[in-house]
Amino acid sequence: IANSVYYNAVLTLSILNKLCVTTEVFNLWFHLLQQVKKSGLRANFKREHDKKVCCLGLTSLLALPGEQFPGEALERVFKATLDLLVVYKDQVTVAANEEEVEDDDMDGFQTDDEEDANASDKEMGVDAEDEDEADNIRLQKLAAQAKAFRPTDDDDDDSDDDFSDDEELQSPIDEVDPFVFFVDTVKALQASDPIRFQNLTQTLDFHFQALANSVAQHAEQRRAEIEKEKMEKASAMAAPS
Repeated sequence: IANSVYYNAVLTLSILNKLCVTTEVFNLWFHLLQQVKKSGLRANFKREHDKKVCCLGLTSLLALPGEQFPGEALERVFKATLDLLVVYKDQVTVAANEEEVEDDDMDGFQTDDEEDANASDKEMGVDAEDEDEADNIRLQKLAAQAKAFRPTDDDDDDSDDDFSDDEELQSPIDEVDPFVFFVDTVKALQASDPIRFQNLTQTLDFHFQALANSVAQHAEQRRAEIEKEKMEKASAMAAPS
């Protein structure tokens, strides 16, 4: 449903209304979004991609006109989107930090062992193919040891880390930043219907006001990072080979 809403919110709501299941579908969606395990982790939509799709779908609902999306629903969706954006941001940050640590660990592992291994291989006459096979065996042993020391919990045996996204998986939303998309959508709402926007902001308590400010700041940071990445990519393509 999140994908459908993102690509065409008006058509999706029209179909749900014709089937008389709009309330049922959205109540279920919000229930799944709010459901957590004993550890406090989300029970559903565990992958970064799943959270991103939900963020984009929820944000798309904010752009609907008042006659199609009443104020009560707007408030509920706005708050749910803020909550989910923060969770998504935290998961992306943790994944990036872990990837950086893993890269550092692998660099250290290679630096410490390569000289001794190369010297030993030369003495024993080990060729490159045998060396690669030995490296693979060592990595498999390290992975097995790490898995053996991983703590387990019968009730919460799967964390968000276990649902990392496939780096090779591509989708049309890869280039869409959910934070920038959210802020741009809210700005469009403010410009097109200032009274509706004012009524929405008046329903926000201090907690959600703080979340909104945090998301807005992060969106501007992401906007700058995206622009920098585009410039670097353009420079790389323009550079002579």
